[in-house]
Amino acid sequence: MDYTKCFKEVLLKYSFIDPIVELIRHNENITYKVKEKGSADTYLLRMHKPVTKNMQGMHNTREAIQSELEYLLAWSVHSDLPVQIPVSNLNGKLVTSVVIECEEVHCSVLKWIVPLWPKVNCEILYYPFTLILFPEE
Repeated sequence: MDYTKCFKEVLLKYSFIDPIVELIRHNENITYKVKEKGSADTYLLRMHKPVTKNMQGMHNTREAIQSELEYLLAWSVHSDLPVQIPVSNLNGKLVTSVVIECEEVHCSVLKWIVPLWPKVNCEILYYPFTLILFPEE
């Protein structure tokens, strides 16, 4: 399915002005890189719709996504570690919903993190909801 119409509908619920959108992949989420034209600001749009039904689960519920985003917000306030910061929609909500193929799909937008060091020679450390790269010494 072509999700172009869907992501455009989602983006209208945010304050993006003339966004440039690039599909990243469709696995557990449909993910897009969103860049504002004429700005250095970049974002990650996640449409929480897995590519197959067997990837569907509790993590795709509005409550789970809301909890993840609140966790990331708290982390960003109380830590110096870089973290993807959730972006609220025009209604001040962290989770945005659209209908895809007669199914409600929850979406979220996060600020894009640019690595401060090259990807090579990095140790990868997984946390419950995000990925952090630490340079090897």
